[in-house]
Amino acid sequence: MGERTAPEAAARAAELDDRAMRGEGAPGDAMEALAIVWLAYFATPSEAPPMPVMDMSLPCYSGTWESIHDHLARETLAVRLGRVPTPTTFALGAESPIPPRHGVASAALIPGAVTEILPGCGHFPWLERPGVIRAALLSVHGRASGQT
Repeated sequence: MGERTAPEAAARAAELDDRAMRGEGAPGDAMEALAIVWLAYFATPSEAPPMPVMDMSLPCYSGTWESIHDHLARETLAVRLGRVPTPTTFALGAESPIPPRHGVASAALIPGAVTEILPGCGHFPWLERPGVIRAALLSVHGRASGQT
């Protein structure tokens, strides 16, 4: 995200995020940080929709990231994904700031999972190209059932 944001703005967002992760600051600070990087989530920032109005719980935010880091360190996700029994599709924006290779790697751990890389999309494909998620799922379903 920092690479897609002006250096001064990225530094401000990082400062605000660090405070939120330490449980300091206020929810407004975390929302300011998100607003700074909002455009970086999109393949074409100039066409990004306005950031929606929302609230944020700092304890939930920091707790979620602590849990994520803990599970990554213990590799619980890698172990448990192999036990997912349901059909799974990863629809990944080709231009997401979170490179699609990470979703592809996660999908590879789930038996039978498939990936759809969506060109012209960032992290929120449904906002950038309404209908693209449905089309991707229909495409996968058609392949799985032998339909075209």
